[in-house]
This record gives sequence, structure tokens and C-alpha cells, in this order.
Amino acid sequence: MENNTIILSFIVPIYNGALYIKECVEQILKNPNRELYEILLINDGSTDQSGIICKQLEKDYPSTVHAVDIENGGVSRARNYGIKNAHGKYIAFVDQDDFVSENFIFYTKLQEKESDIIILNWQGWESRILKENKPTPEKEVVFLPDDKEELIANLLYPTNGQLKDASLVFPWGKLYKRDFLLENNLYFNPEVLICEDVFFNIKCFLAYKKITYVKSTGYYYYNNRTSAGSSYNENACSIGIKSNELITDLLSDINSDKVRKANYYSILYRYWWCVVADFYHVQNKDHLLKRADRMKKLKEESCYRNAFNNLDNEMLSVMDFNQRLIMKQVWKGHFLLASCLCKLRILMRKRPGK
Repeated sequence: MENNTIILSFIVPIYNGALYIKECVEQILKNPNRELYEILLINDGSTDQSGIICKQLEKDYPSTVHAVDIENGGVSRARNYGIKNAHGKYIAFVDQDDFVSENFIFYTKLQEKESDIIILNWQGWESRILKENKPTPEKEVVFLPDDKEELIANLLYPTNGQLKDASLVFPWGKLYKRDFLLENNLYFNPEVLICEDVFFNIKCFLAYKKITYVKSTGYYYYNNRTSAGSSYNENACSIGIKSNELITDLLSDINSDKVRKANYYSILYRYWWCVVADFYHVQNKDHLLKRADRMKKLKEESCYRNAFNNLDNEMLSVMDFNQRLIMKQVWKGHFLLASCLCKLRILMRKRPGK
């Protein structure tokens, strides 16, 4: 039965997050007016103590926290379960090792403006210590359907300075109107195993009628090097190519040079992800020459060949230093040099304190 008093549903997919769940949930609970929100903990077949912790949190906060165990199927299926079973007018996705602000619930006041999506700023934080968010005047920017191409282009290729702190690419750091998602059949695609966030938000940006961007930090992202995105994946190449195909197909009806260039940049990011998650991950013991040869062969795949053919210095300038340095060598065909730079990157990361 629908609970009409719930304004906001926090959806938290859980997988082997025993170290983080309690802290994440208790930070959400610092928001006032608990009768106005719910926290859905969706345990995606964890093999550690996550399920037990979730049930205990439900027992401790029975009117707000609801825990459910589902068969392991990945974060997309867990989020989809949350969309279908939430009671709130708006939905906010939260990763198990991240925090939301203590004032997150107050952003629901924008429901009176009937925005399909409310986008907030985000900031990173390290060492599990929340940095103080300096209060700044909240400024709202409204995006209407004519702005779709601008939003999608900046989701794929962040060049608009006004949007540099916005959580465009991620599902977190936003409030999605649940009816908007249901009526437009907007769910995560389980076939997209890398950049599933990109695929989902492109679909949302193609369908919205009104988006409100609030220039205020509402979400705190923890750069967790043991998370799925930084884990060793020997299937990274096939996963990346499949994601390229699905995302490019989704964009096929948009006749825009800006979006086309942005998609090339996004494809290059997935090339980089293959390098990090497979070829040059610390758990990969292949010889440098073999890794360099695999980089060369991957670049010859049509999706990556087209992207590198359209790479320019402007795109490189948006990348971080390590990525820019290595991708430039790949672009020039200097695969052995790129291989050595990647090996150096691994050694630097293994140094104490890194």
C-alpha cells in the first residue's frame, strides 16, 4: 500500500558493504522529519555480514529503514527493485559507502515546482571524514526540453563550467520524481555493466520536461579503491565494447555534432577503464609487451578507432594528468611507452601512503 506521507525514498543498494552501511544510514538519519522519508536497503546477495547489519538497522529504526534481501544480480537490478518498491514522491540513489548532507530532505521543497529531476552538487571526501560544507546562497537553474542536447553533451563530456560541480553523470546526487520514472519506463539496463549510470541518465535527459539544478552540495562521494569500479576485471574489453554499442545506439536519433563529439570522449573513457580494470590492474601479471599488444588490438576495435580518430587536444585537456599522459601515447601509437607509464602508475599507487 502506498504511503502518501513519504516524500523521499533513499535507495541504497548493498553488496558486501559491512564496513560502511551503518555509517551511511546513520548519516542519512541526521536529516530531520523522518516521517517524510524512508531508507530502502537492498541487499544484493552479499556474502559478508551486510544482510545482518541491514536487518539490525531495520530493527533499530523500524518506521524509517526497510531492509530486503534479493538474489545477486548487480547494482542495476537492485536499483530497479528500489524504483518499483519505493513509496516516496521522489527517489534518491545513495551508494553504500557515501554520505548525503544533513539537509538533503529540504531539497524536496522543490517538488512544488514539479521538476522531473532535481540535480545537486557533489564533492569528494577522503579518509571517511566529512568536510564542512561552507554555506553558500542556493542558486537554482531550470532546464527545459530545449536544453536536452546541452545536458547530454555535458554528461558525456564535461565542458560547461556552470555544470562542473553538478552530478550529471551519476544516479546519486539527484532527486528523481518516481512517477516520471515509472511513466517513461526509465530503469537501469542490466546489460550495461560499465557506465550504467550514463545510459540511465541519458534516457532520463531524453524524456524530462523540467529539471532544476540547485548549486548546493548535497552528496559526498567516497573514492573507494576497493569498489566494483576499481576491481580487476578480465572481461573489461567485451564489457566496454558492449556499453559503447548500447550508449551509441541510444544517442543515434540526436543529430548534433556536439553530442557526437561528447560520445567519442565517453568511449575514450571506457578505453581507459579497460586499461585500468584489466591490462594494467595490479592483479594482472602479464608482461609489459603483452599488455602493450593488447592495448594496440583494443584500439583497432571500430568503436575505439573512430573515437581516437576524433580525439583532439581539447578532449585531452579535460582528462586528469595520468590519463592524459597515457592516452596521448596511445593516440600516437606509442604503445610500449604507454605500457611503461602505466606500470609506473601502478608502482606509484603501491607506495606507502598512496
